[in-house]
Amino acid sequence: MRLLHLSDLHLGKSIYGYSMIEDQRYWINEFLKVCDEQKPDAVMVAGDVYDRATPGAAAITLLDYFIEEISNRQIPLLIIAGNHDSGERLEYAGEILKKHDVYIAGVPQRKITRVTLPDEEGEVNFYLLPYLYPERVASFFDRNDIKSYEEAMINYLSHQDIDTGERNVLIAHQNIIADGVEAERGGSETMSGGIGPIDYSVFDDFDYVALGHIHRARPVGRSQVRYAGTPICYHLDETKQGKKGPLLVEIGPKGEGIKVETIEIKPLHRMRYEKGTKEELHAMFENDNGRDEYVGLVMTDERVDSVTYAYFNDLLQKRGSKLLEFRSEAKSQSGVREGRSREEIQRESLQDLFAELYTKANNDEPPTTEEYEMMKFAADKMSRCEVTKDANPDNSLVDEVIAFARQLGGE
Repeated sequence: MRLLHLSDLHLGKSIYGYSMIEDQRYWINEFLKVCDEQKPDAVMVAGDVYDRATPGAAAITLLDYFIEEISNRQIPLLIIAGNHDSGERLEYAGEILKKHDVYIAGVPQRKITRVTLPDEEGEVNFYLLPYLYPERVASFFDRNDIKSYEEAMINYLSHQDIDTGERNVLIAHQNIIADGVEAERGGSETMSGGIGPIDYSVFDDFDYVALGHIHRARPVGRSQVRYAGTPICYHLDETKQGKKGPLLVEIGPKGEGIKVETIEIKPLHRMRYEKGTKEELHAMFENDNGRDEYVGLVMTDERVDSVTYAYFNDLLQKRGSKLLEFRSEAKSQSGVREGRSREEIQRESLQDLFAELYTKANNDEPPTTEEYEMMKFAADKMSRCEVTKDANPDNSLVDEVIAFARQLGGE
């Protein structure tokens, strides 16, 4: 049986203030081409289908398109909810979808959802397990002593009827570890590390475990327990994770091993993270013809001022690229510089003074690109205002800055 394993679509996600819907739609269309070429017997989506529990209209429409296209190809589709999803919303109309070989498990049940699919060797059992909390298991079996995620999973699986003589696949969305060591995570994972670790050996009854939750594709403990990772980079840190794409899983007769390979799908916009001195970065992008990229820059020898930011931002924009982040690691330049005269301070731009104050208050971490843009906007607005010490300005300036921040993707 040939399976395609993917996870952590995070439909509707925005990064650094930019919507990823266009990138996600492109990736889905490329994935559909993979389906046409590989002709899988099923597609497995291991959770975090949406980026948030209340997805926007564009994300819902995109999932609808994905389900329809897979269904049109008569490929069974198996989906579970992750910790980012609302299980109840995700499994809406689930009974109708089953008639089209679309199986969605949104909320954990006392009896795990099982879907059995045939192949030339017989049948394969798929167990669909949405993100599981210890409290849920405790309520199922009236247990007050279950505290950890691992205890909960062991107890939960012990109540399921799993025939180890058959071929069994588990689809789950949890924080799985091996020998006490957690998987390396990317910068966009905010609810993974340290939360609910479960040792991979808990799943020894399954021939293959299709995991979601960790954004880097990797096996855990044994080659048949796998994270598929995100389809595309959702953070500059994730550029270090190697090639991304669905996992092609081939299951033969019971006991004869399982083959797994990554089918790389190139993203619509390459994401890159470059580090160097101002001169090195200047030379790199003067001689580099890369286009339509998402770029993060780290300057090692100088503070990022408005002139430098504008230069690199304009250079990238001319190539259709976006500057997601531009920060400095020049510690001697970070924070508010002491010992300056009033005249020196007055020569500084207002947004740079904002940025210095922010950096000092934020443990020497400079503002992100979006935050700096908001500071520039506020500084421009303030420069147009004449407020005396006796004046009581209204909230219009604050409202305008907040509105601008929302346009940048701020909360």
